[in-house]
Amino acid sequence: MDYPLFFSLILFTATGGITPGPNNLILMSQGTRFGFMRCVPYIFGVQFGFGLLLLASALGLGLVVKRFPVSLVIISILGALWLAWLAWGFAKAAMASQAKGQSKAVKTRAKPLGFIEATLFQWVNPKGLIFAFGATAGWVGIAENIWLRTSIIIGIFLIMGFTGNILWAAMGGAINRLLQGGKVGRGLNILMAITIFATALYVLYIGVKPWV
Repeated sequence: MDYPLFFSLILFTATGGITPGPNNLILMSQGTRFGFMRCVPYIFGVQFGFGLLLLASALGLGLVVKRFPVSLVIISILGALWLAWLAWGFAKAAMASQAKGQSKAVKTRAKPLGFIEATLFQWVNPKGLIFAFGATAGWVGIAENIWLRTSIIIGIFLIMGFTGNILWAAMGGAINRLLQGGKVGRGLNILMAITIFATALYVLYIGVKPWV
């Protein structure tokens, strides 16, 4: 194994896993709205979905996208539309809170994003796709055996991604505890809607930018 490449991979994944990104921003906002424990399914969904994406990339998915680059634009549009739909759900919950009162709105509030949503999002997030393709191509020399190389890359990514996800969800959970007891449900639903819609715009920008 090439140890200089190994340590550069750790640095690369640590930077990408802990800094702000679509998954981390969603987790912080969701932690603020629902608390840390309600973020756990989403965290595991991110790891599962991105792990599968890395495996597919190592086995040749990146070459397919490189040959048909328009596919990244299609993925970006689908991902942005899906996120916008999720944001609308939180916006509707906020409007229900205002129109019907807090007690009634509890029954109509939006639910947190879970394991399935997180898993699917990794496959329609162009930043994640570019990140995965870059990792499997840039660190191809870390080990000669493809399965050892793929295992190392996936393992490091999941450790760093899991750490970053927990930190951002914990920040949201801490904010949630500070706000407990107040009439803040409508405001937190609005925060979730804005965060997810902004993420949708970012996903669309990343995917469409090379074509404009």
